Amino acid sequence: MSVKEILARVRFLPSDQGGLRGEFVSRRRIPIDFGQDPSIGGTQYYDSVVELIGLERAAPGEECVVRIRPSNPEALEGRVAIGTEFGLWEGRIFARGIVTDLG
Repeated sequence: MSVKEILARVRFLPSDQGGLRGEFVSRRRIPIDFGQDPSIGGTQYYDSVVELIGLERAAPGEECVVRIRPSNPEALEGRVAIGTEFGLWEGRIFARGIVTDLG
């Protein structure tokens, strides 16, 4: 089954801990790191659109609920489940999250 939508709780790291220097804007396309992928022997990043639920922007240090829409849902088959931890990537991990629901 392909993963067309992921709901998650995300905490944006403070700027002094590797977070963004400015705000994260909702509905932004960003790579997501779901951890090591044994099929490639390393980290695989999954291009996705991240939408903040109930917000247009999130500041460093803020925690919120997000909707993630992967660009290639089939690529996440067997890789994501409720409770899976992940990172939002932009040259470094700038936010960490945990999957709360799949759709």
